[in-house]
Amino acid sequence: MTRLHGAVIVIAALALGVDLTEIALSGALATIFAAPPHAMSPTVIGWLSASTYLGAIVGAPLSGLAARRWGYTRVLAGSLVLISLTSVLCAISPDVTWLALARGLSGLALGALPPLIIAWLTELAPNGRRGAMITVTSALAYLGPPAALFWLRAASHDFHQSWEAWRVLFAVLGLASLALAPLLLWAPESADWLRGAGRGDRAMAQAERFSRSPVLAPPSPEARVIHSSRPAPGTREALVGLAILYFLLPWSSVGFPLLTGPVLLARGMNLNDSLYFVALAGFGPAIGGLLASFGVDRAPRATSLAILALAMLLFVAMFFGVSSRLAAGLAVVGFGVSGALYLPVVTLFGAELFAPRHRASATTLAWSINRLAAAVAPLLLLPLVKGGANWTVGGAILLSLGCTLGMLLVWRPGGAHQARKAEACVS
Repeated sequence: MTRLHGAVIVIAALALGVDLTEIALSGALATIFAAPPHAMSPTVIGWLSASTYLGAIVGAPLSGLAARRWGYTRVLAGSLVLISLTSVLCAISPDVTWLALARGLSGLALGALPPLIIAWLTELAPNGRRGAMITVTSALAYLGPPAALFWLRAASHDFHQSWEAWRVLFAVLGLASLALAPLLLWAPESADWLRGAGRGDRAMAQAERFSRSPVLAPPSPEARVIHSSRPAPGTREALVGLAILYFLLPWSSVGFPLLTGPVLLARGMNLNDSLYFVALAGFGPAIGGLLASFGVDRAPRATSLAILALAMLLFVAMFFGVSSRLAAGLAVVGFGVSGALYLPVVTLFGAELFAPRHRASATTLAWSINRLAAAVAPLLLLPLVKGGANWTVGGAILLSLGCTLGMLLVWRPGGAHQARKAEACVS
């Protein structure tokens, strides 16, 4: 692990932080527009929340194909430029219709950033430190959403009429995205992609670039390697299994945070206190991610994912099953921590299923299924919450987590024989 790896972590964390903050704004906008003076219908709020994910359904596979042809860094830089333009459009939107259209255009770029960033880091990370590098990146990125939501809560008293606080936040995110694009072009490209594109000279030059960089941490002392970046025997089997895991994720990861604000409002909290709870829950993932980085490479990915899915299931049951505000707050924070850890681990798990030449296109194609579910979830769940059917919503979220847990316990890509063979190769 070198200083150049450290620079990559910072750049990737900032880019991922912009993505996560933009996505978190969907939940914040749902809370803002559900309260007076807007008090919009659940259908309108649902479409506004879903618009970003609808754009991502198209944008994710296209970005993956583009990265396969032109490389990770150029596609990531281009995505940030598009996010910059669409964020400014959000800031100046005259009404909800234009805001939803601008959010849909944002989704074209936002849809592919998480899997592309994880796939890029998977190919840059040193052996034995891949999980740690990615969880640290994610932990730093997770500081963005709560910081933005806390600022949004504090500034909501100062901005009113036509220029509201959320508009300023979109403008700031647009400027940040534009400033990050040149850093992505400076960052190292995947050596696997360079070799696959017939640019072996650049791959060698990049290897020298890493070798010249001062060392931050020595090679991993782990003697037993329990993961492999080698693909499962059937790429189609791995793609279908990963797509199912990705499809199940938004019913909890998008559905629960999206519903947290409206449910707390229904329990008698005012708008500012509801935003406070939503924002407070976001700081736990950053701390949890940093702590998890010390052990993420010591356990099988599927085992880690199963434990996190079980934790999310228990916290959702706690949130919908108790009426205490303190218990609800603890459940929100606990779900935020476990869910935030689940996302980087499952995307890393998916990236490790495929060979480098298929990694970008396969993972983003599977991620488009995730964005499809993320678009449908608010459209179906928000009207139920507005109608008071909280346990119906809780049951749907619990069902998705139960299916996820069951799949993680029984699905083993490539089978035990292939897993032992891959482990022996790496060792």
